[in-house]
Amino acid sequence: MLSKSRPLTRQLDLNLLELFDTVWRTRNLTAAGERLALSQPAVSHGLAKLRRAYGDALFVRMQRGWSPRPLPKP
Repeated sequence: MLSKSRPLTRQLDLNLLELFDTVWRTRNLTAAGERLALSQPAVSHGLAKLRRAYGDALFVRMQRGWSPRPLPKP
């Protein structure tokens, strides 16, 4: 969980937000890595950092690629 004592930008590498956006658009970790000039393992590692930071899976593995995790119902 994120601490409220420091701004988000000091707690999270802003490059990870670009990574999130690219995975969101491509729905594929390998394609996201190619667009960002990163290896697939580096994209997986970055996604794992985001998951830990937000305490959420963010994406779920589908038969073909990745899909954003559905929002929980209120």
